[in-house]
Amino acid sequence: MASKACSRKEKGTKCVRCLSLAEELLKIDDLAAEARAKVEAIRTKAAKGAGIAETQVQYLYELRDEYMK
Repeated sequence: MASKACSRKEKGTKCVRCLSLAEELLKIDDLAAEARAKVEAIRTKAAKGAGIAETQVQYLYELRDEYMK
């Protein structure tokens, strides 16, 4: 089953919720290098107004739950 596009945005607008979460995650000093690279890629995609896959949204929230308790 293909992942769904981010439903939190309209075409051509920035996904503010995901963008904000990505920014907060990047402020964490002990975020693993691989996770940081993935978050930066998602942030870049969100900042451009591109659709974000539902798996990417879930990844951001999993990191939030792990690092921002």
